[in-house]
Parts: sequence; C-alpha cells; structure tokens
Amino acid sequence: MLFNSFAFIFVFLPLLILILFKIKFIRKSYILIFFSFAFYCYTNFIHLFLLLADILWVYFLLKEENVIKKSRFLLCCSFPLLSLVFYKYSHNIYRLNNELEFFESIMMPLGISFFTFQLLSYIIDVRRRNETTLSLKDLVIYISFFPQLIAGPIVRVAQVKTYISKINSFNLNFSKLKKIIILFILGISIKLILADSLNTINELLINKKTFLNIFEIGFLSYSYSLQIYFDFFGYSLCAIALGKTFGINLPSNFLNPYSSKTPREFWQRWHVTLSRWLRDYVYIPMGGNKKYTRNIIFVFMICGIWHGSNFNFLLWGIYHGFLIILHKQTKLLWESLPETIQLLFNFSLISFGWIFFIFDSNQLTQIFFNVRYEYMDLMGIFGLKILFIYILFLLAVKIRLKKLYLFFYRKKNGIISPIILGVVMLMNIILMLDTNEFIYFRF
Repeated sequence: MLFNSFAFIFVFLPLLILILFKIKFIRKSYILIFFSFAFYCYTNFIHLFLLLADILWVYFLLKEENVIKKSRFLLCCSFPLLSLVFYKYSHNIYRLNNELEFFESIMMPLGISFFTFQLLSYIIDVRRRNETTLSLKDLVIYISFFPQLIAGPIVRVAQVKTYISKINSFNLNFSKLKKIIILFILGISIKLILADSLNTINELLINKKTFLNIFEIGFLSYSYSLQIYFDFFGYSLCAIALGKTFGINLPSNFLNPYSSKTPREFWQRWHVTLSRWLRDYVYIPMGGNKKYTRNIIFVFMICGIWHGSNFNFLLWGIYHGFLIILHKQTKLLWESLPETIQLLFNFSLISFGWIFFIFDSNQLTQIFFNVRYEYMDLMGIFGLKILFIYILFLLAVKIRLKKLYLFFYRKKNGIISPIILGVVMLMNIILMLDTNEFIYFRF
C-alpha cells in the first residue's frame, strides 16, 4: 500500500486512528501487528508468508541462546539472505536463459532489502551480546512495523526497543495527532508536489526514443538528483510521522545531504541508516581504515548491489566509492576551495552518478557512445526547466524543516495554519490522481 494512495489516506489511516482513539479493550501491540500485516498484504498476500517465515526462522534459532555459536549464527543469517538473493536476483537467471520462464514471473516482495538488513542487524547485535533476544511479539513488531517496513529507515533494535515495550501504555491524544498530521502532510507534499513534478519532466528524457544530447544528460542528472531526494525524503517524513501514532520515534534518514561539501559528508547525510549499517556491519569488521581503499570499494559495491541486481547499480556503487577515495587523495586541494564551490562541485559529482542509477548497462553504453554535442536553446522551455531545477536546489539546500513544522504547529498563527495545510492537502489529493510509487519501493 502506498502512503500517497486514496486507500491509505481515506481508509487505512482514518480507520487506524479511529480504533486507537475509541477501542480500549484491545492491546495496541495487537492492533499494530494487524494493521502492519494488512498494509503489507494489500499489494501481495503471498509475500506476507515470506516475511513471517524470515521472522520465525530468526526467532526460533536465537530463542533462549546465551551464546550464539558461529554455525548457528550462519544458519540464522542464511534463510533471510538466501531469500533476498533469490527474489532480488532471480531475473538475472532468466536473462541468461530465456527458456527458464519461471524466473521471469517471480515478483520481488516489497521492502525485502530493508527488512532483511534489519533482521541481519538484529542477529549480529544479539550474537555480539549488544542486545538480548526479543519476544516473538516484539520481534514481529520490530520487523513488520508498517511505517518503515517497505522503504526504511533501517532501524536498529536498540533505537526502538524501549518504544516497543511501551506501546500498550502509549495514548494518542489530539495534541500528538496534530503533530503527526502536520509532519505527514509535509512529507506527502514533498513527494507529490516536488518529486512527482520532477518525475514528469524526467520521464520525457528517460523514455526519449532518440539519443540524448550533452545538455539533456546534464539536465537529467541534476533533475533526477533532486527528484530522488524529495521522493525518498518525503517518504521518510511520512514514516516518522506515522511511527508517532504508536509512540515510536524513528531515526532521521536525511540530514540536508545536498548541503554537504564532500562525498564522505554526503554519505553521512544521505540514507543515513543504510550508511551506518554498512559502516558498522561491513566496513569496521573488515578492518575499517586499516585497508581503506579496498574496504571503501567493497562497501560501496555492496551498497550498489543492495539497490539492484543490474550491472548499472554495481557501477553506481563503485563510482561513489571512487569519489570518496578521490576526495581523500585530494583533500588539501579540495578543501582549499571556497565552500560554495565545494558544495556545487560535490553536488555535480553526486548528481552525475545518478545516470548510472537510472539506466541499465545497455542503455548506458548507448548514451555515452552516441551522445550528441549539439547546441540547445537555453532561453526557451528548456531554460525555464533549468530555472525550476535551480530553485528546487536552493530549496533542498536551504530548507529548514523544523522551522516550517513550527510555523504550522504554533497556536499564535490562529486559523492561518489550518487553512494553508487544508489547501496543501487538497492539492495533494488532486495530484494523487496521477502519482507514482515511491522510488525506493523498488528495493
């Protein structure tokens, strides 16, 4: 189910809030589990069995074990990992052999990359004795929690364990609901008004039948860079807002990434929970800075493969690893530049990398070997699009969400805030007639 769908906005969410306010005899933990399962079943009922199988596998293998031996640890990780590999990369088998039509028909479960990494972090933390095992009910809530089930953030058990234990005693009141509504409207607006507007522009270039010229490639890289940010950032805000309906504070996944001046800083601000997962569970165990170049490249290869099975995602990961190594090797020169130049240069490098993200390897070959270097009239329609992208870039760099949130939350604004929010939500409802799924639902 999509946050930006009529089913969610007008049925799922109102029904959930109504039950939380009116029904007191059912424990909230069971309400949450029911709605999480319903949310996940909406797209494909069969995939719920995989989610439950992963959870039960991990629960019974870790149950009441004081010391997790290596063999049990590997066995525990095996089923979630093999499930991820099978569903995510089975289409590659069909590409190698078109006669194996069974593999073409396999549909990847939504959010499998996210809940698999979350399960793996739980297994590793329990083995390291950083965490105690959860009860089955708490483990189900931790993994299947619907606000972050499909597209993150990737939450560590330590970040939410206390909140989960207090779900039944948490009371949703109108003051808390006001905060949730404001934050959700901000998130869904960023998706529908900003990201989907950019998608309309970008799809024309992505699906263009003729080869792109150099200006179009440059424009698309910047435009898609902003689209994927507003799309994923909008989702993350919605997830944080919805988490608060049960008193669970989900971690921020974006920290103004396009105001970063270096590639390393960008990955400390972009998709923060994935970056920290790779750092703590891959980079540091491999030796960290002791073998910096090797480990950075390997980590970003995993980052690329995590996003998709096509070769272009691997290239995208290697490209980002290369950028971080390049910055380290030229740090003195890089940081001697004025800060504005650093910011624009870094944004340009990051934006160019999204070309590897958008197109598969065959398309990339055609684009780079057949690129046209013709002149383009920048004062026409294309020029207006560039101006639009520039304005959105400034918005991405300068926007301070907390100030915007406080503006709508303050009582001193009287009726102005509710009117503005109402108008914005009406715009969102109109835009939902022709919206797209969140980009990270694919992963």
